[in-house]
Amino acid sequence: MSHQYVFTQSDRLAVTAWSSLASVTLSVQGTYINDAGEHLPFSFALAPTSDRAATVGSHLLGAGVLQNVVVYASAGSPVRGQVYVRVTKRYGSQSTGLDTAVIVQGYVADGEYLYAPGKVSEGSTIGPGVIRSITGTDPDAGAEISETVPTGALWRLLAFWAALVTDATVSNRQPELSFTDGTTEFFRKPSRDTQAASLTYNYSFVVLGIDHPIEILTQIAAIPHTMLLPAGYTIDTITTNLQAGDNWGAPQLLVEEWLQP
Repeated sequence: MSHQYVFTQSDRLAVTAWSSLASVTLSVQGTYINDAGEHLPFSFALAPTSDRAATVGSHLLGAGVLQNVVVYASAGSPVRGQVYVRVTKRYGSQSTGLDTAVIVQGYVADGEYLYAPGKVSEGSTIGPGVIRSITGTDPDAGAEISETVPTGALWRLLAFWAALVTDATVSNRQPELSFTDGTTEFFRKPSRDTQAASLTYNYSFVVLGIDHPIEILTQIAAIPHTMLLPAGYTIDTITTNLQAGDNWGAPQLLVEEWLQP
C-alpha cells in the first residue's frame, strides 16, 4: 500500500458497514505518515444498524500517506455473512463525499479481521453466507403462507417446513410452494400427494434429489439447490381447494443469507 493512498486535508478514511446482527461495534484502527514524516496511529468506532442499511463512519487523517488499516468487531459476535464492510478514501464530507478509491472490502466476523494491505477484497456474495433458521408469520385460517426476502438480503432456500390442519370440509387439498419476483411467479413445486379433511400434515420442501411419499403424516418435496432469491422475492404456499377453516401454521425456513449492499 505504500504511497498508493495519499490523503489531502480534504480526504477522509470512510468506513461503510451493512449488518443483519444487532449490538455490533466495529473498531477501525491503523497508522499513517503525516507530511512531517511522523508515523501516527488512528482509531475510531462504528456501530452499524441491524436492518442491513448502510451505516457510515469516517476519520480525517490530515495530509499524509495511509500505511495500514484494520477493521474488527470489538462488540458482538458476528459470523461470516452478517457484517459486510467497505473501506474507502473519500473526498469531501462523510455523507456526500466522493469515494475515489476502495481500499478493502469484505465480511468481518468474530475473530476474523478485515485489513489492508494484504487482504484480498471480496464482493458480498462471494463465498459462503450465514445459515439462518427463520420462523415466519403464522397466517390466519383460510390464508396462505407468504414470506418476503428482506431488503438488503440475498437468500438461498435450503428447507421450508410448515404444518397444514384441514377442517371437516370433504375435499382433497394439494399444497404447492411458489416463488415470485414480488410480482410474477417463476417457479412452483407441488406436494406429491393430496391431503383430505380433518387431518394434520407436515410439509417439508427441501434441497433433495427426489420427492418422497407420505411418511408419518409428513410430505417431503424436492426444490432446486441453486435458486437465489434477491430482496423483494417471495416464498408462498398455493393450496388447491384450501377451505376457510383450514389453517397453515407458522413456517420455518432454513436459508443461506448474504448481504447485498
